[in-house]
Amino acid sequence: MKSVLVTLFVTGSFAATAQNVGINTNTPEATLQIVGVPATTTVADGVILPSLTGDQLKAKDAVYTTAKTGAIVYVTAAASPTTTKTVNVTTAGFYYFNGSAWQPLSAGSTVGDVKTGLQTADHNGWVKLDGRALSSLTTSQQARATSIGLSGSLPNASNAVPLQNGSTLGSINGDMSKTIAQNQLPNVTFNGTTGSGGDHNHGMKYVPEGTGGFPVAAINAFKQINSSRVDENDIATTDRTTNAAYQNTGIVQNGGSHTHTFTTSSLNGNVTQQTFDVTPKSLSVNIFIYLGL
Repeated sequence: MKSVLVTLFVTGSFAATAQNVGINTNTPEATLQIVGVPATTTVADGVILPSLTGDQLKAKDAVYTTAKTGAIVYVTAAASPTTTKTVNVTTAGFYYFNGSAWQPLSAGSTVGDVKTGLQTADHNGWVKLDGRALSSLTTSQQARATSIGLSGSLPNASNAVPLQNGSTLGSINGDMSKTIAQNQLPNVTFNGTTGSGGDHNHGMKYVPEGTGGFPVAAINAFKQINSSRVDENDIATTDRTTNAAYQNTGIVQNGGSHTHTFTTSSLNGNVTQQTFDVTPKSLSVNIFIYLGL
């Protein structure tokens, strides 16, 4: 402690009041106030905090308890591998102890943060979500990925939109194709007319009274269907017994099956069918997750 006080008095004035301490000032306005000498170009101003590597800081895990909350250090290199307290010590910079873990002092990134960018590859601890195996990452990145619930491989964010949908974090769900159900079609009624080309014939069977009969397709095989009897003398040509009478049975053949074609206007206006695309208009970017170095 004596050597520290000597240095302070040599390089500048040191003043202590009942409550505050001042360096280069006799009237400190806070618990500690340091006043620089900006007009002197040969003197460097500023405060240099303790600096150490991430691994050196990690080695001190046991001594950093809740009583050390608020401590600030400068880390010159990331810890590798990390521990619970140094999990965020992934790059050089200022860190403060929050009572349980070291956090970046400046507005920085936390493991698990996701961002979009125009970068094409991993950078500064940001890892592209391209579906690669976690084993391809650094040992520290693998440990951090596991700590936030990832396993096996990174999510593949290609053609995916970030969405808070209640599914497992980091999972990819859904697709860009949709099937329309009938009840999703417009409520449209179609009208039209059939073609007139439905001409056809129905045959009728006739059973004559008495013996004999007309041959198939004989032109005189039928006579006055509405008459109860017609004598043979009314027939010019016959092979029936003389005076045998016609008998109407009323039996019609069922060989008159046929169809009608019904044509309506096209549902889509008679234009070329288009693909139903649900992909939103988008800005092409890459998606990254922060896992540190």
